[in-house]
Amino acid sequence: MRFIAIARLISPVPPEQLPSIMERFAEWREQYREHLQSFEFFAGSPGAVMVINAPDEVVLNQVMTEYPFVNYVDIEVRPIIDGDTALAQWWQVMRRMVGDSGPAESPVEPPPPGPTPGARPPA
Repeated sequence: MRFIAIARLISPVPPEQLPSIMERFAEWREQYREHLQSFEFFAGSPGAVMVINAPDEVVLNQVMTEYPFVNYVDIEVRPIIDGDTALAQWWQVMRRMVGDSGPAESPVEPPPPGPTPGARPPA
């Protein structure tokens, strides 16, 4: 399953703790690299966004509870799905709502079975 996690700073990190937290952060990043499909910082403001690929909510929880800045950020986590798959589902719902009088085929078809788009190949 894929999740997006948005971390927003809610409390400043005490300067004397920052070196040790940054060291733990580097270790955390390496430990969970296989699950962090995307990892970005906000430009010009404190915070980050991550796309996490975890097999279940237990692994997701482990990744997030060990996040070194957990005491200083508010983290919003939401499940996400491939955009083309979601669009195809919305087209199906809309066709049912209008009694199948809409287009016979959606302009976007769901992706073929296989690895998640954008997923990293196994190491």
